[in-house]
Amino acid sequence: MRRFTLLADIVPTWSDGPAWADGPTPGQGWSEQGYLRLVGIVIGVGILWFAIRSIFGKKK
Repeated sequence: MRRFTLLADIVPTWSDGPAWADGPTPGQGWSEQGYLRLVGIVIGVGILWFAIRSIFGKKK
């Protein structure tokens, strides 16, 4: 079930109203851990895409 809570950890929380009202406060908006997790996912997907492309892409 961790897979489903991953998105909930990244998406900003709206418990105390909009996050843009008066800047990021603790428990509101995007946390640093959320940014790092998102960057890690993007880098991981990029590495996988490059590896699959380099393995299966040279069939000429």
